[in-house]
Amino acid sequence: KEKKMLTKKVISKKLINMMKLTGLNQSQLAALLGTSRKNVSKWKHQTHFPSEENIKSINNLYDQIVKEYGEIME
Repeated sequence: KEKKMLTKKVISKKLINMMKLTGLNQSQLAALLGTSRKNVSKWKHQTHFPSEENIKSINNLYDQIVKEYGEIME
């Protein structure tokens, strides 16, 4: 359970940082990830945990954005 909480925190930070770096809102980020705005909101606020497929999508998009914009993990 502790590992899942840690991962929820990392996922949340990645989503927040992607939005800060790109200026995307939750709906735009959701479209890029192939999911709903509600899902992005739940992950961002750490109330739900994304599926393995969604985690892969988040990580892939995060890597692309970091290459283009740089990284600002807090």
